[in-house]
Amino acid sequence: MKRSFNKWSAAFVLAGVGMVSVPAATNEFFVPFYRGEAGSEYAGWERFTVATNNGVGNLPDLPGSNADARILQFQPNAFVIPSSGNLYNIAHLSEFELRYTGTEAAGWVALQIHTAGLELDYGSVQLRYETGAEPGFLTANRSELYRLTLGPAGPGGGALVSSAWGWDVSGLDVDSFTIEFKAGAESLSLDAVTFDVLSKTQVEAIPEPGTWALLGLGAMGLLAVGWRRR
Repeated sequence: MKRSFNKWSAAFVLAGVGMVSVPAATNEFFVPFYRGEAGSEYAGWERFTVATNNGVGNLPDLPGSNADARILQFQPNAFVIPSSGNLYNIAHLSEFELRYTGTEAAGWVALQIHTAGLELDYGSVQLRYETGAEPGFLTANRSELYRLTLGPAGPGGGALVSSAWGWDVSGLDVDSFTIEFKAGAESLSLDAVTFDVLSKTQVEAIPEPGTWALLGLGAMGLLAVGWRRR
């Protein structure tokens, strides 16, 4: 079962990503307003160590990570670039999974990915969950946060790109799920990933007027960033 993520819900979740100013570094990732608050979990990856699925995958390495999450890659011939810690595959289309297990039902989910070289297959990004006999899938709209063209497609070329996705899973009552994403071509280099979850309990506790006000401000922030990129 595949369900499209409502565009208004996506805007609200991603607006929460933009509630705090852009941190340093070229990733231009946002910090969700709820990161570090009660009921929130966070995981960040900047240097990968496992290129191809070994059953364990890549555990978060960024300070402050407290989510039970890991990233796995399933295609052969991938390798980790020693100098950068990027996960690179020149011969195959990398296939990734971010697996998360929480302690309570999830509400809002935010994912940000920075790549170098060739780009992701943005249509492949989906959240897979289990609530019955068959898995369900949620797609989400993508927001582009950053782009710097490096040169012609291929090794050493392509672009540096940062993207964000958001899901509202508070109606599903799930405490674990997987986010799947794939390379759109060979020579994709996975550089950095951040992942944030706010519990269903905390989402439901946000006062309705405050929700609209805060998320509206965040949406304006994202629109402003998008305008500057034009």
